[in-house]
Amino acid sequence: MEYYCWMQYYDKDTLKTSKSSEIRYYKGHQHGIQPTVAEWKSCLEDLTSNVNTIRANHEPPLAKLSDTTVSLGADKKTRSAH
Repeated sequence: MEYYCWMQYYDKDTLKTSKSSEIRYYKGHQHGIQPTVAEWKSCLEDLTSNVNTIRANHEPPLAKLSDTTVSLGADKKTRSAH
């Protein structure tokens, strides 16, 4: 079994949802395993970059958002796969 985490954010200015890359945070079988703070931080950095790329390409271009702003509105997601 493999466990993955990612984050997603809906930007009300662009009306688009962005997603970070998925990170595999555990391989094996263990109940209750959760991503570490460092893994969530990596997801957030990737997500913020993706959000800001969309904002930069918007017409007209929009100001960048900080990690803090994106973090406050982001959803944390996890999934498992066999």
